[in-house]
Amino acid sequence: MEALLRLLVEFIAEFLRGIAEAIVRFDAPPRLTPTQRAALYNRTAPWRITALTVTIIYGLWLTALIAGVCVAPQLPLPAFTCVVLGQLSYLAVIGGAIALLCQLSHRCRFCDFHAAVGLVINLGPRGFAIALALLQGLPLFIAIMAAAE
Repeated sequence: MEALLRLLVEFIAEFLRGIAEAIVRFDAPPRLTPTQRAALYNRTAPWRITALTVTIIYGLWLTALIAGVCVAPQLPLPAFTCVVLGQLSYLAVIGGAIALLCQLSHRCRFCDFHAAVGLVINLGPRGFAIALALLQGLPLFIAIMAAAE
């Protein structure tokens, strides 16, 4: 019975993973027509270096946040407080970096910048927005799992 339950859980997990990946990758550059792909690359060309820089900063922040959430149960603060502090640090670090870059650039268009960051990780603009929304729930999920142990 336990093996059947484990098999069912694995099936549901694979099914949900497939759905999430299909939703995130529905407008990825490999799925676009050559004309749409060229238009997307031309639109995001001024932001390529900036997008790569912000992607690296975001990756470092996410690594630090996940490490912080995993360590949170050993801290005197509750895990939820650490998640809230992590989300505020996200707003401060990433939001501050984007605001600074927009001030330095005369042609600040957030949608083009957002699409350029999505292209760095091979996602389309809408898929990248969905992936970010899912990623915001990741620290909360980790905090719940760490608090449950």
